[in-house]
Amino acid sequence: ILISIIKVRVYIRPTSSPHQAHTHTKHISKWHLEKSLQVFVGKHDFRSFCTGDEAQSTIRVVDSAEVKFIPEYGAYRIVIKGKGFLRYMVRRIVGACLTAALQKDVTIEDLRKVLQAKNPCNTLPNAPAKGLLLYQILYE
Repeated sequence: ILISIIKVRVYIRPTSSPHQAHTHTKHISKWHLEKSLQVFVGKHDFRSFCTGDEAQSTIRVVDSAEVKFIPEYGAYRIVIKGKGFLRYMVRRIVGACLTAALQKDVTIEDLRKVLQAKNPCNTLPNAPAKGLLLYQILYE
């Protein structure tokens, strides 16, 4: 696999299609969401952002993480690209970043600390599977 592309859609207003994405009714700071996602770009040990059951290496490379607001849907599209992902890795990253972007009790520095701790038993929320899409796989 050369690269996998995962897209997540997060609505900021109610949607008539609940299976397509999850919804947040509070204000999401796009700036905070973008900055939070950048914590995960690069080569890291993602043990803190997987199930913890992985027997293989938890070191992965996230090539890019982007956020785009789609006004006609009232939604943010998060696109994460990398060579391979661990089980629940993207859901845990997106859930953590949304928590920071909602400006709750989690800061961008907290995300860095959790990533460096390499402990899958952290209390950051997972994003629901709704809206998560393996968009494309490119092969070498």
